[in-house]
Amino acid sequence: GYLGSKLNEALKQKNFNITCIDNYLYGNSRIIGKSKNQSKIIKKDIRDLSFSFLEKFDAIYCLASLSNNPIKKINQKKIYDISKNYTTKLADQVEKIGNKLIFPSSCSVYGKIDSEKVANERTTSNPLTYYSINKHEIENYLINKSKKNNNFNCTILRTATVFGSSPSMRFDIVINMLIGMSITYRKILLNSDGSAYRPFIYIDDLINFFILSLDLKENFLVLNAGFNSYNYSIKSI
Repeated sequence: GYLGSKLNEALKQKNFNITCIDNYLYGNSRIIGKSKNQSKIIKKDIRDLSFSFLEKFDAIYCLASLSNNPIKKINQKKIYDISKNYTTKLADQVEKIGNKLIFPSSCSVYGKIDSEKVANERTTSNPLTYYSINKHEIENYLINKSKKNNNFNCTILRTATVFGSSPSMRFDIVINMLIGMSITYRKILLNSDGSAYRPFIYIDDLINFFILSLDLKENFLVLNAGFNSYNYSIKSI
């Protein structure tokens, strides 16, 4: 996917031994040809990962999840619960094996915050969408697990909204979408008045967050992945 293909190449450049899995729900989304730094990808569903498969690895990045796309409201909880169930199952397996889990959550777990304020990791969560509620529920499961087991090795990254190019592009995230519109339509259309502020992070910086998380000494951490200086209103972008 968007993050996985970029992270894959960055880890390969640092000579990590990597195995990737993908169920190809969206087919092959690469817009850039196969790189010499790309690892072999196994076609497999995360729900089918065995204990014996996972215990071969020092660390696992759980990038498989449903993005924040519109879904019929009547089905949203049921659909998002699928990702909650396989992520918590993965956490249970990691706890028993003793390797490290890196889970990308979202800054959206904070909900709506006054534009004059900046959220830190102690800010009270207030998720407002099924997507952010799902992330919050997974976070709570991981946090509770860490309270019961001090050896549970997990880092939660509450990521700001990502932008930038990737071998597997996404154009449904706001900056990428605005750039895509400006190139293809020569105009930008907003579906709001543009006054809402959003925190952003460039994809290469987020990949650095992911890689640096491997070397954290603490067994369990929740970290915001973003920059105070990258908070912008949609209109100003």
